Amino acid sequence: MTLYAVRKIPKPTWLNDRNQFLIPHTEPNKEFYNNCVVWSLFSKSNETTALKNVSYLGNIYQIKNNFYPFRLEEIKNWEIKDSDFKLQIVNDQNRFVADWLSKNDLSDEAKQVIKKAEIVYKLFYANLNLMATHKWKIEVWDAGWYQIRRCLTEHNIATDELKELSKANEQLANKILPQIEEYGFLDKDEIYDGVT
Repeated sequence: MTLYAVRKIPKPTWLNDRNQFLIPHTEPNKEFYNNCVVWSLFSKSNETTALKNVSYLGNIYQIKNNFYPFRLEEIKNWEIKDSDFKLQIVNDQNRFVADWLSKNDLSDEAKQVIKKAEIVYKLFYANLNLMATHKWKIEVWDAGWYQIRRCLTEHNIATDELKELSKANEQLANKILPQIEEYGFLDKDEIYDGVT
């Protein structure tokens, strides 16, 4: 997820879109890694999904979204307008990233992103009965960020909250960006040519 953030945060231009990324010359600190994880969870290019009953080569698979950011203990207290989702939550386990986030200290900027994301997720679950979730193959409680944001956007639900989340994630990206050069992922001249 760190590499994903390092590659996606610098904005490409005709001046820098062929620049090479490098092995960092300095080991990034824990906060940098944590910031990259949080940024990646809510980036516009995040296409995580969760799928139910996927048939492949004669087998049926349940695709869990291990990048789901909230723990079941929190979600159980939210308003959820889908009885099947409520039942799934009772009988399931936290996803990897939810547990990981609960064990790591986050920067103020990353905490702000998580706070804004929680508002969006709560609105998603509270409005499940108003949306055509089948179009985005939303059949399980741990729907991916791609599925959630596309479904909400299509139904004009949580529009302002999505913008606020995007703004908070951009502020987190602005914190990460100079550190990409500092640690040596890109040369200083290469990275700043791409910032708008």
